[in-house]
Amino acid sequence: MTRITGTNLNTVASSKITTGQTICAAAGTPVQLSSSIDGLTHGIYITAKDSNTYFIGVSSGVTSSTGFTVKANEPAFLPIKDGSAVYVVTASGVDKAISWIAY
Repeated sequence: MTRITGTNLNTVASSKITTGQTICAAAGTPVQLSSSIDGLTHGIYITAKDSNTYFIGVSSGVTSSTGFTVKANEPAFLPIKDGSAVYVVTASGVDKAISWIAY
């Protein structure tokens, strides 16, 4: 994880921060990250909870060949205002969770 330092950091009210986990129930089947993350001011950090590899995209058609790769200990940041547009898929395994924090 990258440590962020500096004097020009914007603070975010805790009421504007949302966290969650999304379960990929079946390999190869994209799931919406969350249907209720919209109106964001910065974006979403996404990280894998286990050693599985995940692929993220902004369409329900995301696949392991078209998505952005996310692995454990390698979080991705999406500067996006509507988090409900984000979908995630895993190439293997079932009931695998991906964690996220949106603000």
